[in-house]
Amino acid sequence: MLVAFGDTDTARSSREAFELLRTTLADGQRRKATIGGRGFSTARMVIWHPDVGLWSLLDRNETPNRFWCCYGIEDPGNVRNLDIAVEVNPPLQGTDLRLGGAFARDARGRIHLCHTGKIGGGRRGISKTAFFEHYRGKLTEMSHARGLANVVDLGPVDSTRLPARLARFAKEVLRVKAAAHAAQTPHISSGAKQRDNRNKPSVFTPEFSGSRRAYARSGTTEAEADHGLVVDALVTAVERLHLVPNNDQQRDLFVANHRDGGEILFEVKTDVRTTSIYTAVGQLLLNGRAHQRETQLVLVVPAPPTAQTRDALGAIGIHVLEYGWQRGKPEISTPELRRLIR
Repeated sequence: MLVAFGDTDTARSSREAFELLRTTLADGQRRKATIGGRGFSTARMVIWHPDVGLWSLLDRNETPNRFWCCYGIEDPGNVRNLDIAVEVNPPLQGTDLRLGGAFARDARGRIHLCHTGKIGGGRRGISKTAFFEHYRGKLTEMSHARGLANVVDLGPVDSTRLPARLARFAKEVLRVKAAAHAAQTPHISSGAKQRDNRNKPSVFTPEFSGSRRAYARSGTTEAEADHGLVVDALVTAVERLHLVPNNDQQRDLFVANHRDGGEILFEVKTDVRTTSIYTAVGQLLLNGRAHQRETQLVLVVPAPPTAQTRDALGAIGIHVLEYGWQRGKPEISTPELRRLIR
């Protein structure tokens, strides 16, 4: 469980956390741009992260009670006026859930950046309540002075993977805002929706845009924030083999195997702990047998399981695909993936 900065954390602690965050996001291209929102605009220097499609602006002196940390997904080289997708603004000291950001510590004392669910944008229906109603990613419990709060854990402020996580989160917030706004406007009847949905093909939607919400109630680690990044990398690898990725509420990723008319089902884990392996086995076997097609089962993990575990998995028809990390991004071996897809 994450523990929010409290009354005993000085303003200096928050400044140090902010500077760690700013250092992590400094590795990018400096671009002059005009950024703004509803009713304001300002000329600033932003940092563009081309590898993940994110711009960031962090300012410690913009407001009297909080750090100003805003993010967007437009390329400053192509767009003159940048729209802020999301602000994750921690207070200058302690924790204030009325703000969009918070600093918190994990069990090892590492400082994480969290989003409290507070979003704006000036449109009807955009609120903290709407965020939690429409948000499709994982929520983490954060302990604070008055109890517990559900937050989005964006990971350690010094993680090289933070830009990629922020980019994914910024896109999800834009989706949440659009969904919340649309919910306030007249729309087609539920019966018509169901008829339309029956005619739509299965497609892959990024994890934040999926339909399930999980709560990380304890043992929050950096790995928990990596799941979506790995799934995205796996999707890219699958597409390189000219296969069409799909997902749904229960399955991380599955593709049609045109060689035998069956399916290939992938389950992604970010560690190889015993509990994670057991969970993956259950998910693969249950979801793999829940459909009429012959299904090939693939467990995707960041490290090789023991020989005994690999043999046991093989005995029940589960293949293992390993991935690695390079410069904060997961890498899937295309040749290894091709070998598994029989």
